[in-house]
Amino acid sequence: MIEYNFGSLKDAGSVAALHADNWRKYYRGALSDYYLDQEVISERQSYWIKRLKEAHSGECLITAYQGNELAGFVYSFSDYDEHGSYLDNLHVHESSHGYGIGRNLMSKSAQWLLDQGSNRPYYLWVLESNDGAIEFYNKMKGEKCDIQLHTMPDGSKCKCVRYVWENIGQLIGYV
Repeated sequence: MIEYNFGSLKDAGSVAALHADNWRKYYRGALSDYYLDQEVISERQSYWIKRLKEAHSGECLITAYQGNELAGFVYSFSDYDEHGSYLDNLHVHESSHGYGIGRNLMSKSAQWLLDQGSNRPYYLWVLESNDGAIEFYNKMKGEKCDIQLHTMPDGSKCKCVRYVWENIGQLIGYV
């Protein structure tokens, strides 16, 4: 059984490990091998500890645990910028793909946004080369809006696609 909860600093290690593991699997070829093989774990640990220590009320981590193991997480910002609310990270452990965890995390984050009083569009950026994620966001009925070059933590330049959900309420039905 999957248990969904609001996350906190105590989840930083598990979140960072899953984030790093997914980048190693899905960003190979986009990010440098040296970064993925030597630096990503410590860099993501520092990143998540800092982010969760400095989190504000307009930020939300939702975790999905199966027993003591983190199966997935989502991190969102309410009313982030001119584009709307921002889904900054959505990661599901490879062994948990196909069980609806990603859909449920997106739905729960959309509900959190509505509970915060936000009704602005919800958007994210995904690497153009991340075929599996793009297929998922297409199934979730996200709208491809534009492509930009983003600088990644290792200095790599990657093409990223912005997906938008104009009506975040459409994501609520996925729970």
